[in-house]
Amino acid sequence: LDRSVAEVPAVAVEAARRAVSEIAELVFRTTEAVVQGKGQTLSGGADPAQNARAAIGEVRDFLSFVHTPPEMEDEYARHVAVLHASDHLERLLDALEGVKGPPGSGIPGGSGEGRRVTEAGGGVLEILELAQGALAREPEVDGTAPVSTRIEAGSRALAELRRTMRARSLEEIAAGRRSPDEAFQDVERVRFLDRIGYHCWRASHHLVAAAGEGLDPEVEEGRGNGTYLGASTSDSAGSPSPAAGEENPRV
Repeated sequence: LDRSVAEVPAVAVEAARRAVSEIAELVFRTTEAVVQGKGQTLSGGADPAQNARAAIGEVRDFLSFVHTPPEMEDEYARHVAVLHASDHLERLLDALEGVKGPPGSGIPGGSGEGRRVTEAGGGVLEILELAQGALAREPEVDGTAPVSTRIEAGSRALAELRRTMRARSLEEIAAGRRSPDEAFQDVERVRFLDRIGYHCWRASHHLVAAAGEGLDPEVEEGRGNGTYLGASTSDSAGSPSPAAGEENPRV
C-alpha cells in the first residue's frame, strides 16, 4: 500500500480492496480451523489473528489518506465497500478472541439441542467455504445458485435457528426438561456461530461489491443519496432483526 497513489482514488481503493481480500482469506481460514476444533484460543499468541488485525489497521491507515468524492458514484461505492468489509473482518476477529476452546469441542452428536448446535457448526463451515469461493470470484458452485445468494441464505438460516433455539431452550428450562447451564451453553454456542456466519457473509458481500461484481439492483439502497449502494439494513440492524426484547448478537 503505497501512499503515493492516495491522490488517485480509483487506484488506491483497488489496492486496498486487494489487500482486504487477502486478509479475508486469512481470517476465513483461521475461523474455519477454530470451528473445526483445530484451533485454540486466538488471544495470547495466535499469529494468524494478530497478523490479520495488524493488516486491517494498515489498510485503514492507508485509506485515511484517500478521499473519494461522493459524486464519483462507482468509485465512492467501492471505497465504502472496502471499509465495510474491513469492519466486518475486525468484528469477526473480535468474536474469535473470546474463544477459550474450539466451539465444536464437546458438542454432542445425538438427539435434541446438541444436534442443532452441530447443525449450526456445519452451516458456518459451508458459509466459510462459499465465502472463500466468492473471494475467488466463483459465480456458481456445482451449477447451483450464485455463491452470494447461498451465503446469505446460510446466514439467515443460522439467525432463525438461533432465535428458535433460544425460545425453545427457555421453555424447556421452565418445564424442567433441561438444566439452565446445559441449555444456555448450547444457546451461546449457536449465538457465537450465528455471529461469525453473519460477519463472513457481510465481509464477502462487500468485497464482491468492491470488485464491481454481484451488485443486485433489488438489494442496492439509496444510490445517489449518499448511501453505499451495496449496503443494506443488514449492516446496521442485523438480518433478520432480533426478536423483541433480545439483544442483537451479530456485532
